[in-house]
Amino acid sequence: GSVLLELREGRNRVGWTGRDGVPAAEALARFGGSLAAASRWNAETGGYERYRPGAAEEADTLRVLRRGDALEVELTSDARWWQSGAARTTFEFLGGVPEQRQAEIRAETAEVLAFYAERYGIVPPEFTIRVNPELETNASPHLISLGGYRRGEYYPLYNMIGSTIAHEYVHILQYYWGDVDANPWWLVEGHAEYATTLFLQNRGDRTDAQEWQWWSSVLHKTPPPLRFLADAERFYDNEGAASYELGALAMEWLVAHASTREAEQSSGAQISPESDGFAEHEAHIRYWQAAPSPGRWRDAFEATFGITVGDFYDAFEAYRAVTSARLAPHRFDREGPTLVFLGDVPDDVRAAVEAELDRVHRFYTERFETIPAEFSIFVGTDAESVAEQFRLMQGDEPPEGFALSRAGACSSSRPLLATWRGSSSAPTPPACSVFSRRGNRSPRFPTATIATGRTGW
Repeated sequence: GSVLLELREGRNRVGWTGRDGVPAAEALARFGGSLAAASRWNAETGGYERYRPGAAEEADTLRVLRRGDALEVELTSDARWWQSGAARTTFEFLGGVPEQRQAEIRAETAEVLAFYAERYGIVPPEFTIRVNPELETNASPHLISLGGYRRGEYYPLYNMIGSTIAHEYVHILQYYWGDVDANPWWLVEGHAEYATTLFLQNRGDRTDAQEWQWWSSVLHKTPPPLRFLADAERFYDNEGAASYELGALAMEWLVAHASTREAEQSSGAQISPESDGFAEHEAHIRYWQAAPSPGRWRDAFEATFGITVGDFYDAFEAYRAVTSARLAPHRFDREGPTLVFLGDVPDDVRAAVEAELDRVHRFYTERFETIPAEFSIFVGTDAESVAEQFRLMQGDEPPEGFALSRAGACSSSRPLLATWRGSSSAPTPPACSVFSRRGNRSPRFPTATIATGRTGW
C-alpha cells in the first residue's frame, strides 16, 4: 500500500514502512529544514540511536532504517512524510533500456510522487510507466509513455527525464480527477508546465526568477491570444510559438490572483499581487480536484480563481502586452536596435548615444546590405541602474565584472553583454563580449546591456 503520514510540530511516534536498508539521512531528508532530530530505541544496547541534521558523523548512531522500525521524529513545523517511493507504479521497460537508466527512471518517479504527496497530500493513483525509445512521449489515463519522439519529432529520451516524468504525472492526476478534454488546452498543458516548475524549484534545479524570465521572454513569439489556444489542435499547432510557456504564465497569474484574493478576504485590506516568488497557494490543484466536467469548467474556474473566464482573458492579454514590452522593447518600437535609458540620463548623453548607434547601425546595414537586426540596448547612469534590468531579463545576478569593458567576439546566436565606459561628449562604440546566461535555457531574444562608468552626470 501507499503510506503518507501527517506529522505535527514537536515529537511524533511513527513507524517506518519504506524499503529495508535505506540510509536514515536519505529518508529523513524529506523533512528539509523542519527536522530537529530522530531516534530509535535499541533493545540490545538499552539506549537510543539518534540522528540530528548537521551533527558530526560519529554522533549520528541512527544510520539505517529497517521496515517496521518504531521512530520518534521531532519537527519544528507540521509536515507530511511520504514513505512509499514509487508506490503502486508499474514499470515496463522495452527496447533495451539500460539498467542504469531503469534505476534513474524509478528514482525520479519516486521523487515526483513524493513531492506531490508531501506538498499537496495527494496519494498517487495506480498507473504504468512504459519506456521505449520508439514511442511517443505522452500521457493517457493510467499510462505514461516515455519515448524518443514528441508529436512525430525526435527528442532525446533521457534529456531532463525528471521534469518529463513530473509533467506527464500531472496529466495522470488530471485524468484521475476529471475530464481533461472538457478543459481548454492552454490550461491543461499550462498547469502541467507550471506544476513541473514547482517540482524543479523544490529540489533546487530552478529558481522563481529563472523560470518566470523564461516564460516571459517568449511572450512575443505567440501572436494568438490565449483564448485562441483553448482548442487542442490550435494549441499544438502553435507549439513552436511557445504555447506551453504562455499557458504556464497564465496559470502563474491565476494562482497569484487567487492567493491575493483569499488574503484580501481574510484581512479585509487590499494587498498588492507583486511578490518575490511564486505564490504559495494550491489553487492550481483545487481547480482539478473540483473535477470540471463538460460545460461546467467555467463555473469551477470562477469558483477556484475568483475571476470569470472572460475577465481573465482580458486581464491576461493586457498583462501580457505590458510584460512583453518591458522585457523586449525592440519588438514593439521599430526595425533595428532600440535604446532604452534607465535612470536620469542627461539629454546630451542620450542624443550622443543615439547618434552613435544610428551611425554604426547605418554603416553595417548599408555596407553589407543586411536586414536590420532587432535588439535592445539598455543604458543606465551606473552599473546598478542596469543590473536590475539584467535580473529581470536573465533571471539571475549579473556576472562578475558586469560594469567593466571587456574585448571579445560578438555572436548573434547568443545574448550579448556589452559594457560601456564612454564620456558624455564623445561616446565610442562599446566593447562587446559574449555572455552566456547560466542555467539550462538561454533567452530567446538578443539583448545588449550598457552600463556607463561615469556617475553624477
